[in-house]
Amino acid sequence: MTNLILNGKLIYRVDEIADNYNEAELVEAFKTDRLTKWLDQKSEEVILQSVRKIKGDSKNVASALIKALGLDPQLCSKAEKKAKAEQEAIAKRKEEERKAKEEEERKAKEVSALPEVPVAVNSQIDNIGDFIKLWQKAEARHNLKELDALRACDFVFDLAEKSAKQRDAQGQCVLGFCYYKGIGVEADDKLAFHWFKKSAEQGCAMGQAYLGYCYRYGIGVEENSKLAFQWTKKSAEQGDSNGQYGLGWCYAFGYGVEETPKQAFQWYRKSAEQGHVLGQYWLGFCYENGIGTEANIELAVQWYRKASEQGNADAKKALDAIRKSSSK
Repeated sequence: MTNLILNGKLIYRVDEIADNYNEAELVEAFKTDRLTKWLDQKSEEVILQSVRKIKGDSKNVASALIKALGLDPQLCSKAEKKAKAEQEAIAKRKEEERKAKEEEERKAKEVSALPEVPVAVNSQIDNIGDFIKLWQKAEARHNLKELDALRACDFVFDLAEKSAKQRDAQGQCVLGFCYYKGIGVEADDKLAFHWFKKSAEQGCAMGQAYLGYCYRYGIGVEENSKLAFQWTKKSAEQGDSNGQYGLGWCYAFGYGVEETPKQAFQWYRKSAEQGHVLGQYWLGFCYENGIGTEANIELAVQWYRKASEQGNADAKKALDAIRKSSSK
């Protein structure tokens, strides 16, 4: 299975014809696959000429194509590795989000069956401001138990709707959150995006973080890496821990911005210092692997431990791996 990638774009797949191909198949692949403008401008005759040059070299069609088309092998290799890493990271993140959502739905049912948990939270909420304070605290630590309890407070939807209609930015953000998680109303990604956007445009850091999140994962809107980065950056610069973590992620994987390990490290650290569990995990990862900073196993263990204590499974695995490695 081999891909040829130029400038981060998949331009040619040879997995189906690498061992058994002919000129017609290759030409058709060139004409129908997702090609860069440079390849689109090639005439069929030029393609045929390139194909004929590599006929008989079926052991490594991709390498032969790179050579025949005059591409830089090193650039192609780097672009392929970077694109593959980005695709895998985004796919992994989306899969984690899908599993997390399923887990949240499962836990929500458990929470609803245990009235003592939401009742304890209910007693602390008299208005939308109380909910926001509790939500910010739980979000900053990515505390799933507290978030589950807050999601069970269906009455918050009415509070948020009244607040949002009065153009309160935080109320609009909470209303977007209600639509996103289905709190007191049927979940609706488009309405979630609508209210997050209104909140963000009024300068609410939480709303900006969630709007960036929507653009990053295509929630209620088409995925847009540049807008995801822009809104996440606005949130991070206002000190929102979710925004800081998200901005670190963007810099780490070059999402909507040039890949910058030092910036990734700095924003992960800001997020981690506020208690954000994912920020803590990725800060530990940076220290372990020397990403944006010098490698430091002691600090890696320190931050992995903080994340693990908040229930992060990846951090626990990392700690176990470090212990096994040091015991050898």
